[in-house]
Amino acid sequence: FQIINNGKAKGVGTDFLIADDVVMTNCHVADILVDPRVEAPTVQFDFIEGADGVVQTGPQFELTGGKASWLIGFSPVNELDYALIRLPQGTGRTPVLAPRPFVFTNGDVYFIVQHPAGEPMKIGGGTLVGTVSAPPRVNYTTNTLGGSSGSPVLTTAWQPVALHRAG
Repeated sequence: FQIINNGKAKGVGTDFLIADDVVMTNCHVADILVDPRVEAPTVQFDFIEGADGVVQTGPQFELTGGKASWLIGFSPVNELDYALIRLPQGTGRTPVLAPRPFVFTNGDVYFIVQHPAGEPMKIGGGTLVGTVSAPPRVNYTTNTLGGSSGSPVLTTAWQPVALHRAG
């Protein structure tokens, strides 16, 4: 899923569904969505490139009514940097579970499902190189670009364990 502004992705951010009508992304991405220059912030599903090279797009959900109506929870950027956004209606899709407590091990492989630079979905992989305890951060070798913030970080068993926040 990606977050777009005025019909253009241009690296705004990525999010993922944790309930039928709730997505998780970064607080700094949600902050971009309330910037006065952003008109009609939108969450778009199924923005992928098929094996045939054709880009496919799925349904879009416009976030209306201002931040107070769709931002249902967050942690500031200098802390956990997450935001929970309620969509105006359910999606009928199976959600990814929200990240749960997890023990990270250096050298383990992790994947990031992302929309780098507003492009169709890409999956990047890398290894864990360390953790920081305050604020809690996980450092890994996966290459990302702007627009990847808010992506789920997944284990090789596709278990969500973290929220990607910066390159």
